[in-house]
Amino acid sequence: MDTNLQHDQIILADVLSSLTIRVNCVDQAVHPKEKKVRLLTNDFDVWQIVRGRQHVSVGESFYLLKPGDIFMIPPMSTFELDILEDSYYIYCHFDMMFRHVDSNFTDMFTCAVLSCENPELAAAYSERDKPCMMLNIKSALYKIIYQYFIENINAWTPSVKIHYDKNVRLLAEYIDRHISEPLTNRLLADLCGYSEKYFISWFRKQFGGTPYAYIKRKRMEIAHMLLSKYKYPVSLVAKQVGYSDPYTFSKAFRSFYGSSPSVLL
Repeated sequence: MDTNLQHDQIILADVLSSLTIRVNCVDQAVHPKEKKVRLLTNDFDVWQIVRGRQHVSVGESFYLLKPGDIFMIPPMSTFELDILEDSYYIYCHFDMMFRHVDSNFTDMFTCAVLSCENPELAAAYSERDKPCMMLNIKSALYKIIYQYFIENINAWTPSVKIHYDKNVRLLAEYIDRHISEPLTNRLLADLCGYSEKYFISWFRKQFGGTPYAYIKRKRMEIAHMLLSKYKYPVSLVAKQVGYSDPYTFSKAFRSFYGSSPSVLL
């Protein structure tokens, strides 16, 4: 395999592993022939065309959509839709956040018609009365976004290499390895080469919360596993996840999970 392509695929896998999707709305649209629609998107849109052909213009770009197509539209796009035939499609409004890249990374997305094999968005929507519907919608969106990257590899690769922040991955790995040790903002900021003030702001943007909240969650998740799966004593678990004594650990565990750690033993 070409070395550059292999490197790009490694970056893609890492970036996608950090992707979080929030579905804002999923519904169906039915339009009669010759109808015209003009809209502005506030978030990401994905359509799966089920029936009929449509002509879409976004700025100076034009797209002819037909049954089976997946159409992706980035936020803040004004588009005009001309219905050529009686049409029916499933649409989904959603937000994306990539933990391993900065917030400007989503600006690189452009409109695209994707050739997904066996697109699952319509199938997931058809089961909207089932509790698992939203999980299936998200699963379909992950596959669509992956396909977007594959089909636009020459477009996204430079943007990823510019915005991809290796400090995020290295910092997450450091925290995992040193979870039993004191992890102060000053220490973590120095590891990244940032001032403490900038580090806290940067950390919030990349990890979705404060360093304290992120580290506490990691410690509690590890503690829960050690207690429930391996039945380690509370005193040992406390040391494993960086607490100086069982009392302080138990108090933190109770505030996080709402119950004493001893109930898992």
